[in-house]
Amino acid sequence: MENNIITRIKEVCNDKLLSVNELSKQIGVAQRTTNSYLNEGRMPSVEFILKLSSIFKLNANWLLSGEGEMYMDNTPILLDEKVKGAIPYYADLPVSAGQAGLSQIANEEKPTGYMSIPNVSAERIFPVIGCSMLPRIKAGDVIGVNRVNRWERVEPDKIYMIITNEERMLKRLRIDNEDNDILWCVSDNYQEFKIYKSEIINIFHVVYHGEML
Repeated sequence: MENNIITRIKEVCNDKLLSVNELSKQIGVAQRTTNSYLNEGRMPSVEFILKLSSIFKLNANWLLSGEGEMYMDNTPILLDEKVKGAIPYYADLPVSAGQAGLSQIANEEKPTGYMSIPNVSAERIFPVIGCSMLPRIKAGDVIGVNRVNRWERVEPDKIYMIITNEERMLKRLRIDNEDNDILWCVSDNYQEFKIYKSEIINIFHVVYHGEML
């Protein structure tokens, strides 16, 4: 039972794109405590489980037993009009996870609709094409993103949407320790490649991904 709970907590981290440090910050628990649960096999406390369930709106029965759905309800709802809390959705601006040649996002581009997703705070939502980020993000998913204002020191465990004049793509980013002018674009199952910082127009942090039902 203990290992199964830990496995499901790791599944939540994977789904939310969270590192141990990020999870600790979100639920207000010391990083060393979270690490002892996820990486050292220590049984999570009742307080930890309750905080995790409350903040991420998890199905407690799923977390404890593996039965039922992970979330109580986190299904994206597509709306024609903007309502309070709804997020702009750009159906005509897919983000590449493996397909090259997508142009940048124009600032004046109007959303094709809006999405209401419980417990998700994002600036924009885009559909995904390509398969370079499998198994985490697949073609047909949607992603929610927030703009990164200062990206000189990117975090390698996060997934970003990078905008250039010619590309709109999903990648992890790695700093080059020998050349400050470049970043390395890393996929979960595709060969990494370099990109010059001068080519980057905007970077967004992916804060949500899920299926369109």
